[in-house]
Amino acid sequence: MSQAAPDTSQKISTQTTTSKSLSDQHKQNNFREDLEGEAPEQVRISKDKKTMTLIWSDGAEKSISASELRDNCRSAQSVKLRITNLAVPAPKDLAIKDVKPIGSYGINIVYSDDFDRGIYPWGYLQKIVNETKETNKS
Repeated sequence: MSQAAPDTSQKISTQTTTSKSLSDQHKQNNFREDLEGEAPEQVRISKDKKTMTLIWSDGAEKSISASELRDNCRSAQSVKLRITNLAVPAPKDLAIKDVKPIGSYGINIVYSDDFDRGIYPWGYLQKIVNETKETNKS
């Protein structure tokens, strides 16, 4: 009698699910870290509206341009464009039109081109201002 080959499709499926679950868990951990960030004492927008400065309780002061904020936006549309390599860098003359609080965990930024889809949790803002080239004060 010949033995039937073992069914590996279930095993492959399980491995895919496990890998996906780990990836989802990593995303959830990053999102949780972003929500746990400390709110700054002040959020200032420059007179020309092209730069945002965040000032924290320890006196740390970090600035970031509107175009860098937009390039780091996590809206579904922005993320999809980056994943598919269709993202176009934000224009250098982009300005901040409005900043709206989102609960106690972050802000929504409205840009001069009326794009208003991004929510920036405090922890995520801290991370991106620390990673950008234009961070100029600490």
